[in-house]
Amino acid sequence: MKNTNEPTEKLKLFVSYAHEDANFLKRLKVHLARAIYDYGFDFWDDSRINLGDKWANEIEDALNESSIVILLISADFLSSNFIVNQELPKILIKERKAGTRVIPVIIGPCGFDDDPILSQFQALNSPEEYIAQFGKYKQDEYWDLLRRKVRKAIENILEERATQAEAEQIALVAKPNGQTKQRKKVS
Repeated sequence: MKNTNEPTEKLKLFVSYAHEDANFLKRLKVHLARAIYDYGFDFWDDSRINLGDKWANEIEDALNESSIVILLISADFLSSNFIVNQELPKILIKERKAGTRVIPVIIGPCGFDDDPILSQFQALNSPEEYIAQFGKYKQDEYWDLLRRKVRKAIENILEERATQAEAEQIALVAKPNGQTKQRKKVS
């Protein structure tokens, strides 16, 4: 069922992954397809960068607009200079300042537990149960679990936005001459 209470600002989900793990990105897209339809959120990965675009700018813009970030973590992911030195710092800043939800998904053995920053985030799966070790149907169970977690995160974000919008409406008070003015926003 399509969400009829669409927010004025469309939710964006950003996926950070190593190109060597593109087959896992493909399965993720399959499993999130229905949630994308139901909630109308924007699924973004670097395959959306067009020929001639300034790719670093496109990635930064997409990150800045994202409410949810999924990290497909593998040894290739953690050994990517671009991901580690460009994407992750921006993701972590956005998480701290704007509350962006960061969801690690452990694709393969990679030392996730040894990373003092990434291991602070609750991952979909444990490092011992990395997705690549399983067959298609067991992997699909994890992707379906992720789909449910993403739907829940989207519902929470939409509820927070609705609550904030309601608080802002309450903060509007009538002036004596019939005009309205806005009081301090309630957080």
